[in-house]
Amino acid sequence: MVVQLNAAFTIDLWGKGGPGVAYALSTLKPKMKELGLTVEQIDAIFIDNPAQSFAFKCRKNIKITRNIRKK
Repeated sequence: MVVQLNAAFTIDLWGKGGPGVAYALSTLKPKMKELGLTVEQIDAIFIDNPAQSFAFKCRKNIKITRNIRKK
């Protein structure tokens, strides 16, 4: 599962008074915790799954990694 926010219209943007991209983190993550999802499950939805979905292989077989989790 990957969370997607449709911010296709300018009224959705933070600067135009809309919820902005931060909406997914500020609203959905706490709601997921309330519903009983574990931190690991939430991290899978917001970090691991998108990283796998948007991963690509470099032409020269160079592996690019970046750990974005806060420790």
